[in-house]
Amino acid sequence: MKVELDIATLGEYLNYKMQEKRLSYRDVAPELKMNTATLSRIVNGKGFGLRWVIPIAKWCKLTPTQLWELLEHIKG
Repeated sequence: MKVELDIATLGEYLNYKMQEKRLSYRDVAPELKMNTATLSRIVNGKGFGLRWVIPIAKWCKLTPTQLWELLEHIKG
């Protein structure tokens, strides 16, 4: 069975990967060197600083092309 997800942002993809791996904010935040409040803000689409883009992309194992597609949805 194939399931398609509608993931449009980096935060949504991060949330997907966390759920896939069954990890909590407490598990992931230290790996990204951020606090849980920042991680929650990112996952919930509240925005985040550019300094978090590369660490999140690396943690999610995104290719540059995949990252670019997710960043195209940032409103600026």
